[in-house]
Amino acid sequence: MGKRLIILSMVFILFGTQLFGNPKNGFIVKGKLSGYKESTICLAYIIRGAQKTDTVQVKEDGSFVINGTIPEPCVAMLFNSKQRLQRLFLLDNSEIRIQGNIDTPAQITVTGSKSQLEYEMLQTEIQNNRTKVITASEQGEDAGKKGDQIAQKQYKQLSDSLYRNEKAIILRFIKQHPQSYLSANQLFYTVVEQNLDECKTLYEALSPNVKQSYVGKEVAERLETLEKVKIGRSVMDFTQNDTLGNPVHLSTYKGKYVLLEFWASWCGPCRAEGPNLLKAYEKFKDKGLIIVAVSLDKDAGLWKKAIKDDHLPWIHVSDLKYSKNEVAQQYGVHAVPANFLISPDGKIIAKDLRGEALHEKLAKILN
Repeated sequence: MGKRLIILSMVFILFGTQLFGNPKNGFIVKGKLSGYKESTICLAYIIRGAQKTDTVQVKEDGSFVINGTIPEPCVAMLFNSKQRLQRLFLLDNSEIRIQGNIDTPAQITVTGSKSQLEYEMLQTEIQNNRTKVITASEQGEDAGKKGDQIAQKQYKQLSDSLYRNEKAIILRFIKQHPQSYLSANQLFYTVVEQNLDECKTLYEALSPNVKQSYVGKEVAERLETLEKVKIGRSVMDFTQNDTLGNPVHLSTYKGKYVLLEFWASWCGPCRAEGPNLLKAYEKFKDKGLIIVAVSLDKDAGLWKKAIKDDHLPWIHVSDLKYSKNEVAQQYGVHAVPANFLISPDGKIIAKDLRGEALHEKLAKILN
């Protein structure tokens, strides 16, 4: 479909009003999965930014019990290695029941608190919308194969409209649930420069408890960061080491047009965009274009190998901290590829330029 659907249900989420249950009692997950053959099962969840994984024994009848305590509610994933079970649900300090057959994982049910029900309802609405996106896209492809360009265009417009509707679903949920920690988390992943003002309003409407939570504070920080990197703002200087360990300062290149590119060796779309970047670099480097690539890698060997294999002859830096790369955090980058085009006077003049859009923008300012 040429779209990168954001799989929101795969993000570990903190949320809810009256979600804490009783922290002293903790949570208890009671499950029974028919046909389950493995001896153990795992539960992964995030506690204030750090992942924790519990592994317990499974009885012959497929039943298991997992106990623990969490400071704030979160979305957890029940999984195993061999059968590739992956079931997400809300985990809070209450009793959760999981039932189903391992042969039909999509039909495994999870029941628990009111907030678990809210989580399931939101995910169902999102997934139903995505099904409509896929259906419209497939109908458009079929129309194209039949030579019906009018119908193909109509289905594409429908698909695009439905795709945008997912964000509307999420924003509507946030507006209707200001007491929910899920609202704060969804706000964190939904806010972009284009809807920054709207998201600021939604954040201000969140309850004090939600704002003071771990995820609430992350939202506040993200809103502040996105305000700093809006188009027209002055760039923030940074220093990070190149492949030889030498420090590179962004401010060194003031007076030049700089494409600040965020990527990683493990990122397929980044690697796919490499040839287009190389083409643009070769075309405009003699006219003053500088590319500074910040890698979100954690393995120096893989980072350097990707640079060599893909023939990327520009400036490369990284702190090898993976998703915690300090420059990426400074610029509010949570997904790669991403880029910022910087003018000679140090202003951000464009963002996320890909394909022909990159060439058109560079030609406009450098030719």
